[in-house]
Amino acid sequence: MSALEDRTLDKLADMIYNTSWQDLLEVWHAIRPKMDSEGAEAVKASFEGAKNRFLAG
Repeated sequence: MSALEDRTLDKLADMIYNTSWQDLLEVWHAIRPKMDSEGAEAVKASFEGAKNRFLAG
């Protein structure tokens, strides 16, 4: 799982929107510690960015 933990919040959010990882719960386990250290607003901003990138194609 260290491969996931090393990714940025933006990359992890992209993975969820694009469903590019088979086990999304595993992605969430990598996001959760980052949320604890960087804050919920950082996670929210990452997901907003991922949503915009996903919709833009």
